[in-house]
Amino acid sequence: MKKIFVLLLIVLMSLCLFACGGQSASAGKNIPDDASAHVHSFGEWVVIKEATCSEEGSQERSCECGEKETEAIQKLEHTEGEWIVDKEATCTEAGSKHVVCAVCGESFKTEEIPVTEHTDGEWITDKEATCTEAGSKHVVCAVCGETLKTEEIPANGHTKGETVADKEATCITTGNGHVVCAVCGETLETVEIPAKGHTDGDWKTDVEATCTDKGSRHLVCAVCGETLKTEATSAKGHSEGSWVIDKEATCSAEGQRHKDCKRCGVRMKTETIVKTSHSWNAATCTTPKTCKVCGATEGSALGHNFVNGKCSRCGEEEQTQWLLKYYVDEFDDFTDEAYIITFVDGTFSNSATTKSSLFVHFFIDKPYYKLDHYDMYISLYEYSKYEVKNSSISNEYYSVSVKSSSGQKYYGSAVMFGKGDRLNIDDETEDILLELLKKGEKLTFLIEDDGLTSYLFTVEAGNFNSVFQKLK
Repeated sequence: MKKIFVLLLIVLMSLCLFACGGQSASAGKNIPDDASAHVHSFGEWVVIKEATCSEEGSQERSCECGEKETEAIQKLEHTEGEWIVDKEATCTEAGSKHVVCAVCGESFKTEEIPVTEHTDGEWITDKEATCTEAGSKHVVCAVCGETLKTEEIPANGHTKGETVADKEATCITTGNGHVVCAVCGETLETVEIPAKGHTDGDWKTDVEATCTDKGSRHLVCAVCGETLKTEATSAKGHSEGSWVIDKEATCSAEGQRHKDCKRCGVRMKTETIVKTSHSWNAATCTTPKTCKVCGATEGSALGHNFVNGKCSRCGEEEQTQWLLKYYVDEFDDFTDEAYIITFVDGTFSNSATTKSSLFVHFFIDKPYYKLDHYDMYISLYEYSKYEVKNSSISNEYYSVSVKSSSGQKYYGSAVMFGKGDRLNIDDETEDILLELLKKGEKLTFLIEDDGLTSYLFTVEAGNFNSVFQKLK
């Protein structure tokens, strides 16, 4: 038995070696005689082609002897994408939908979409209910219009309306009437209408009361006019009116006034009005304190208080045309530097106004750095109060025309420096004007700025020479 087992084992091994030897020989390899015992040892599977959801893939593995094994890789399962509705379901028909693979796009599943529920729409009245009869209504599907249900509308019943008078009640007698349905007008019941009773109306005056005597009146019903009651009315008593001035009081005599009754006119009061106080106008430089009413005076005039040639109270200037004045330092104290000035009135004109009032300051001084020359400056005040200024940083130039009292005409120029507030006359013209003033000439000036505004004024020589000598 043991020999038979050994013999079978040898046969099996020979068959295996023969199979391996035959394959190797077909590959062109020389196998040693002792290789009859080789057993394949395959490695890991290597994917040759990936499987998809529409095709199989393949993989292989190899033995170190070069032998290879190949096998198929099963198709992948489809990846379910979104459902696509092919036909919408309604409340009368089912719909359908399918799903496709999210990878390959193949449709691999279909389903039916169940019929939807009906959607109740609004109730539709087929017959309106009345006070005595029922009505009916039905509701339809809001989608397909199919009638879903019907119902009865109960009768409304009568609605009690107003009472209709068949016989009107009066203040003292009853009436009768009937109540009707407010909807259908059917008579529901008959009723008695109570008497209304009297309604107080207005009081009627029979005898008018006076300031001293009683009167009488009666009250009537506002509906039937019957007199309901009568009564006496009290005497009114006097009603004092306003004061009436018989004679006005003044600051020199008493007055008189009275009050009468507003109703009967009887005189009720009289009284004297005391004298009034004087209504004083304050004393001025030229007039004493004076009553505005009676003209009485008190005290004396204040007199002028001239400071630098001008009254500090009334502004009147001293009668001399030219004044000598001194500059002040930073402490507002007068210095030794003098200048002379005159103030004159004139007019100015431009596109907005014609011959409006102008006030002019005309200065002459002698700068310390100019040995034999005097400077002339002019300050202009439009409407006699608004000083002409140069708001720009650039200089502004003016033309100056002068006519002397002897009829001679002279032409020059002036400049107002940037941010300045006075005109500086050119040196040549200054010298001419100075000589004319020394001769006692009256000078009329016409100053223009590019033809937009013109300034016209006259400077008198007057006491110029006597004041000018002090400036030297």
